[in-house]
Amino acid sequence: MTLSELWHRLEQYITSSWSWWRRPKAEPEAQPEAPKAEAPPEPSVKPSRDEARRRFELARMKHDKFLPVRKRQRIKGISPRKARRIKIEAEAQIQAAASDDSLIVDDHFYSEGTDKVLYGEGEFLGEFYFRDTILDQLDRYWIYLSRMKRHDIDSYEFYKILGAVIVPPIIGSFGENRDELLRKLNKEEIAEIKLDHSVTPWFNKVRPGFGCVACAIDPTSEQRELRLTEMIRKQPDYTKRSMIYKVKFVYFVKYSHAPPEVARLGIKGDIYKMTVWFDRPHDPTGKIKAGVPEQFAVHVDQTGKVRVLPVFGFHGWYWKEWRIPPLETPVGVKPADYLASVFCSAARKVEYSNYSMVQIHVKHKDMTAIFGVNIAKMAYFFKDRDITVDEEGTHKRIFHIVRAHTRVTGAVVPLHFRGLKEFRWAGYEVSITVPGKDHFALSEVDAGVWDSFWRKYSPQKFLTERQFAEKLANAMKRGVGATPYRWINNYQNKQR
Repeated sequence: MTLSELWHRLEQYITSSWSWWRRPKAEPEAQPEAPKAEAPPEPSVKPSRDEARRRFELARMKHDKFLPVRKRQRIKGISPRKARRIKIEAEAQIQAAASDDSLIVDDHFYSEGTDKVLYGEGEFLGEFYFRDTILDQLDRYWIYLSRMKRHDIDSYEFYKILGAVIVPPIIGSFGENRDELLRKLNKEEIAEIKLDHSVTPWFNKVRPGFGCVACAIDPTSEQRELRLTEMIRKQPDYTKRSMIYKVKFVYFVKYSHAPPEVARLGIKGDIYKMTVWFDRPHDPTGKIKAGVPEQFAVHVDQTGKVRVLPVFGFHGWYWKEWRIPPLETPVGVKPADYLASVFCSAARKVEYSNYSMVQIHVKHKDMTAIFGVNIAKMAYFFKDRDITVDEEGTHKRIFHIVRAHTRVTGAVVPLHFRGLKEFRWAGYEVSITVPGKDHFALSEVDAGVWDSFWRKYSPQKFLTERQFAEKLANAMKRGVGATPYRWINNYQNKQR
């Protein structure tokens, strides 16, 4: 074989091998697709109760009003302890309301329709949880109380010493927007007013001698009052001088000897004088120089049923007659039914205001105010108070409760209270007490008053309302009616 033939065969071999390697590959046979398994549904992420509570709590705390905190005082030769750094959680974006029924979530009292916020259960019983309203209420409280001096000097002298109770605005309004006075109530609303003619079992048992609650004493309620006044002036049944007055104080006093102008029913029970106080110091005209008290008398029998009593007087006429005071009432409701419902509502507010474990007494000049704060919120509520340090330069803790626990040594520590009870806050002198433990409860004082008509016929010596208030205040300072500590320990040991 010649060399040229060999080279020719080698080319053929290489060409055939290259074409085989470049041949198109056969496609694999199509196999039936297996049915795809359905993806499991994504689990619905439901926020826990604590997370939902914290979100709405932060939304409420956005409205808090605090004072600038002063720097820690320094004592010579002593270096104060370093303050602990508390991590503040970022405010979460508020979404839909939590589905947990145990959370009370609604629009904020000051800004309706903007966001959903949390309300504490105790707020509906007169106890403060948050700091969004109390400073505004205190600022207006001193103004309203001082204006009481002109038309009810006795009540002013009494409550400037002992103090009226301030409650959260969510329950403080008496007839919110007074819409019931501008329209005719339906049958269900009228039936509810007629059924509200009995006091609570606590009130029926204790029969307190006095009580006072401040209502709607915040700027938001005042602005609503002005807007409602402008609204009714546009209606044909009212004039340009028509005004809406919201209730600012409700207070009552029990009679031991009622005045002869008040009718008697001839059945056993107690007679109370009820006062509903109206005022408008924020009126744009500036012509209202003092508040207006509207008074009526009620009889509470032994079963707790309330009846409004006729009073002998002019009642706006030129002659005297026995008549129930003609106060403004809703359309379609008799005055006797409505006034009895007003007294029962005021009695409940006074009772609820004493449910708080601690009682805060705030003094401004010679006037006093009282309100309750949830015991678990004390450090947060008064965190902008004036700094108080002890001999070692340590920042004194606010008054708080210590739960029962067992120490490492095995010693059992019962439940008790500790912390600072007197301090300055927002320019006020503040003192904290526990009614029933530190002193007697004011709500359980059942002494009645004598009308001035009967005093001249009695040889007994009487105290004025101011003298009586001073005696009660001094007795509270001395701890009269306090529960001895050993009694508390014995009670706790028996419970175990």
